[in-house]
Amino acid sequence: MSKVPHPNDKKRTKDYQERQKRQNGGESDRGNATLPQKESFLIFCVGKNTERQYFEHFKTATIEVACPPDAAGKDPLTMVETVLECLPAYQAKLKLEKGEEYQHIWIVFDKDNFEDYNFNNAINKATAHGIKVAWSNQAFEYWFILHFMDHQGGGMHRDGYYDLINQHIGKYGEKYDKDSKNVSRKMFDILAAINPDDNVKPKRTFRQLAWQRAKRIYEHHQQEGNTPAMSESCTTVFELVALLDPTIAKDNAGKCS
Repeated sequence: MSKVPHPNDKKRTKDYQERQKRQNGGESDRGNATLPQKESFLIFCVGKNTERQYFEHFKTATIEVACPPDAAGKDPLTMVETVLECLPAYQAKLKLEKGEEYQHIWIVFDKDNFEDYNFNNAINKATAHGIKVAWSNQAFEYWFILHFMDHQGGGMHRDGYYDLINQHIGKYGEKYDKDSKNVSRKMFDILAAINPDDNVKPKRTFRQLAWQRAKRIYEHHQQEGNTPAMSESCTTVFELVALLDPTIAKDNAGKCS
């Protein structure tokens, strides 16, 4: 006599296949949700590789990552001023092509060795013009580090970022080169994969853990009254990523790492 299929068999099979995909380093639907068609993003970056490649890997309806030539390698304040000058042209282009304007406009830049007043003023100026800022002190790679370790926001020089990143992604056969600073699709998928050592069920992705850690560290600096330039190590990249992957905050609700 043939066995009558249980109503949950298909669901169990699908759950198992999805779990295997995520544990094998592939990106889960939860880790990279596709946004509704109405969402559109314009993200300005100083760096031509790391930030641009990272954000272009997200699956969104409309996303453009722009690296204005006049801003390449410039200080944060010059970056903001350049963006304000060229933003109307980007909006006009999308208006012509799709009959709409970008809903989410962000600038991504780092503290590096720039002066405190320059860094803080750049953030203030962008915010005053309705542009969100995903800033990092010291550098964007700190966001990657938070995927794997709960660094509590104290000083950590960016020269040591690369070894820490490679210490973790090297386990999956990948390397982040400090010269090219390329973010491969494989590296992106690793960052979005399930953390097999997570002590919470269901296990969370490395990205979800990074979101939670970055949020807590940022809120700590805010409570201490620290300016962005004083907030080392810290990043607000988690705020932008939460918009690109809106399931992150939902899945993290009430959980502690």
